[in-house]
Amino acid sequence: MQGGGAGIRCGDVYGLEQRRGDCTEYMQLFVALARANGIPSRGMAGYLVERDAVIRAEAFHNWAEFYADGGWRIADPQRGRFDTGYGAYIATRILGVDSGAIPSSANRFCTLGDRVRVKMR
Repeated sequence: MQGGGAGIRCGDVYGLEQRRGDCTEYMQLFVALARANGIPSRGMAGYLVERDAVIRAEAFHNWAEFYADGGWRIADPQRGRFDTGYGAYIATRILGVDSGAIPSSANRFCTLGDRVRVKMR
């Protein structure tokens, strides 16, 4: 999942070598390390909201999930969350999916139409 090319400062290797990054580097590094240790994992993209709110672009966030005990668990190393905070994460996309490498079940939602209203408790 590392970034490539001269001058590109992103990805799991950059995060490891520089010990910094944004949510993307933290997510990619967690996924790479988990997979290297045989733990099914995937990157997630979506929104992080702490309570009922209008979702805005600045709430966009990347985090990781790992598969354990028959389900996907949240790992958000940038925010220091591990297997907690489930009500605050709204996933809109699974990143870098290798369909043969990870279980396909997920607790996500799908909507049809052009309007969505989500109430989180």
